[in-house]
Amino acid sequence: MESEITIGSHSRKSNIWKIAGLAALKLLIAIIATNLLMDWSLAGTETGEFCPTCPDWSNLDSWYSQKQAYDQKSMDAALGTSNAPKAMSASLTSTYTAQANVGQPEKSQAYPEQRYLTYPGSGLTGSVIIDVMAPSDYEKGHLSGARNLYWKGLQSKGKLDATVAEGLLRAAGINNTDSLLIYGGDDGGSAYVFWALSYLGHRYLSILDGGVYAAEKAGASMTQDVPSIPESDYVVSPIPALKVDDKKIGDWVYREDVQIIDARSFSDYGISRLTGESIPLDSGKFYDDSKIKDPKTLDDLFSRRGLSKNMVQMVYGTPKACSLFYALKIMGYNATVLDGSGWSKSNWAVSNVK
Repeated sequence: MESEITIGSHSRKSNIWKIAGLAALKLLIAIIATNLLMDWSLAGTETGEFCPTCPDWSNLDSWYSQKQAYDQKSMDAALGTSNAPKAMSASLTSTYTAQANVGQPEKSQAYPEQRYLTYPGSGLTGSVIIDVMAPSDYEKGHLSGARNLYWKGLQSKGKLDATVAEGLLRAAGINNTDSLLIYGGDDGGSAYVFWALSYLGHRYLSILDGGVYAAEKAGASMTQDVPSIPESDYVVSPIPALKVDDKKIGDWVYREDVQIIDARSFSDYGISRLTGESIPLDSGKFYDDSKIKDPKTLDDLFSRRGLSKNMVQMVYGTPKACSLFYALKIMGYNATVLDGSGWSKSNWAVSNVK
């Protein structure tokens, strides 16, 4: 009996030591993992200082801002011209501020391509007004004289259809030489139609800043009357450089002059993206209440991400990609849109979900 008790006691002690050993092992692993995470967070440095090659995915805008300051400081140190860039930056800032404070006409001159933007209350005469909202919304009330061209109606199977678009443009009585003023709600439809018509070869386009809601606040009259316009003989003339077909992605991803931009939310970008080189840039960052942000803000957002006007920005993630396309165009960039969502099933899609 005593030997059995001794054996049982010894067995229990052995189990206790095993449990203690496992606990110690887990603690050791936790300590090592913590140190590894700290090493990763301080990657590229030994003191915990800013790392220009380690993006902070939890706060990307802040990281880009710090990187810009880091790069400028490095350039100043290399060239010995720390005062000149500051003076230049101050001059640029004061120019934007002076233009913005004088009023809308002065502010508008700060955009490199101001012709693409019309302010509410600035007079809507001289252009054919295009309402891109759903027919049911159009019927409830629209700007006086506006013709309905629903943005989703231009699509076929989720992609722009040039033949369908041509038929709708003719039915709306739109001519190739018309100057078009586009407006909509807050769903990005205006930017989509701006891109679609740009690709289809229409030259004279502008978006009403803030859309229908801003127009109403500015005192624009609304009506339910539908203008009677004879059908036109509109002919589309597509500009290939403004649209990338998802079946020809390979022709673009290897080009050295192309920057790939993801216009979707950062959470979507984290799940999957087009190649490992794509740059996350949520199109929502460029608008406040459907109004495009000031030129200085746009310039800052683009420059932080290293976008260059000497390159082509291929934007994907429609329809949000079209909102980013518009922001890039008004700032003078060479943008194009990857139409549709077929890229997600291509060989160039990178997924973080197994």
